[in-house]
Amino acid sequence: HFWPFWSINEGVLDYQLKTTIGFKIGRCDNPVFDGLFTIGYFVGMELYQAPLGSTAKAKISNIDLDEGQTSVLVSGNNVSAAITNMSSQGKFDDISLVYSLLQINGSGADIALTNADLRFCTANAIRNQGSGSILNASNVSIAAWNYSNAGYLGIESAVSDAEIYLDKKPNILVGSPHATAFAGGVGTVKIPLTNGSENITTNGSGSINITHNAGITPNVAFSNNAGGTSYFINRVSLTSTLIVFQVTDSSGSAVALTSISLSWSCSF
Repeated sequence: HFWPFWSINEGVLDYQLKTTIGFKIGRCDNPVFDGLFTIGYFVGMELYQAPLGSTAKAKISNIDLDEGQTSVLVSGNNVSAAITNMSSQGKFDDISLVYSLLQINGSGADIALTNADLRFCTANAIRNQGSGSILNASNVSIAAWNYSNAGYLGIESAVSDAEIYLDKKPNILVGSPHATAFAGGVGTVKIPLTNGSENITTNGSGSINITHNAGITPNVAFSNNAGGTSYFINRVSLTSTLIVFQVTDSSGSAVALTSISLSWSCSF
């Protein structure tokens, strides 16, 4: 826990916010960090590329990084780390500061994130722009990203070979004040979203509309018969609110105005 209030001069506080790094870790194997706190810093913790290498197999737990810019920055190549119980609140009232709360820049990183609460930032809550870098995350909550109104998504895979995998849809505590999606990007983002079971009647053309409540347009949707007569059920279209399935029989004819039971799921 660093004491940042040795001066309340606005110039000093502004300098700290734009330059100070709380913890800067380079070549370090199997380090364990627990109970860390910073406030008002440029970067809370940076895992960087030292001349002899970068951080490997770090265990970082119970950290709170408050009222600063980037909370955790992975700038080194081939960094590996597990981060558990992280809370982060950025300083969002100055939109000239463009930062993400958890940001991966280095290539080949392997980061695991569990139990994270990431709130208030001018860019992304989570950003992976490291070539070949992978983030696996579980039980993530995000809130109030993209205060800069520059189109940043809540969770973004920003280069084509970056990957982000979530165990479930993130808990959206408060959406973006400027209405961007909670996830996406040019790289890989995989998130199981929602699922359900329905007893529903097809329309006159043999299709059915399922309201998925995922909060985003899924990339994939599946459906199966859940009982009764078996039919072929094919996904026709996906929108931010609906999945449209077409129901046909074994001859390929539309099954119109017929009650069916089905189970369905969608993912991003």
